[in-house]
Amino acid sequence: MITVLKLLKKIKGSVVASMILVVLAQLTTLTLPLLMSLIINNGISASDMDYIKNVGFAMGIMAVVSAAISMVSSFYSSKTAMGYGKILGEEIFLKVESLSQIDIDKIGTPSLITRCTNDVKVLQDFVLQGLRMIIS
Repeated sequence: MITVLKLLKKIKGSVVASMILVVLAQLTTLTLPLLMSLIINNGISASDMDYIKNVGFAMGIMAVVSAAISMVSSFYSSKTAMGYGKILGEEIFLKVESLSQIDIDKIGTPSLITRCTNDVKVLQDFVLQGLRMIIS
């Protein structure tokens, strides 16, 4: 986990943007039930159609804003995960370059390529899900 965080420091701008956008997306999503409760408590109980229309319009706008923020959040989370994969791939490449030919022959080139590709993909998915799920 410490290694993951160490490599994420290199792209901290994208990480921070992702975190802020995830929080904003969650906050805008959480306003919808609040607005619905206002419609029920203040509009329906008082039979105030204008109030219901106004708050309903605000709900529609908030839903569109929430969807837009969620899309941008997904973009930045994906960008962060891909940046992490790039950095991790470079680190792995430097490590593999430092191996002796005997070590490479023991491991096998196809096995080395498969392991590196799969491991980077798994860690990219971990970063992507971590940024979106854990923060939410």
